[in-house]
Amino acid sequence: MDTAREAALALSVTAKFVHISTNGGDGTPDIRVVFNLKRRTRTGALPKAFATLEDGFTTYIGTNASSRKTAQALADPRCALYYENTRSFQGLTVYGRLESVEDRAVKSALWKKGWEMYYAGGLDGGDFQVFRFVPERARYYHGLATAELEA
Repeated sequence: MDTAREAALALSVTAKFVHISTNGGDGTPDIRVVFNLKRRTRTGALPKAFATLEDGFTTYIGTNASSRKTAQALADPRCALYYENTRSFQGLTVYGRLESVEDRAVKSALWKKGWEMYYAGGLDGGDFQVFRFVPERARYYHGLATAELEA
């Protein structure tokens, strides 16, 4: 594995947040920030929900089923994720598509105590939407160097 890919993968599991860009109905990009559910725990382990996901830039995104982002993703699954570390001038854009996840076991593995305040009715209340992000390609930069990466 090359150094840029290793650094990009490390960034994707250490960044606290990820920016997601979906396509609005008129084709305009719509960007917002979400929790990075793939962020490694304090012990360095990946969250349990990622144990069965393939390696690489594949991830899950959790959001409100009632949100504009969910409607956009269901209408046009193409999107981009952006991870950053502003202290070290690193950035990673991963291009791909979103697939709706209906598997309760996956949703349960991703669920965090306290999220009831964000999702009406909790885990099974109907407003917790999960998407699997399927990567297609990536672009990583650090300082003044950039690298095009296969997903």
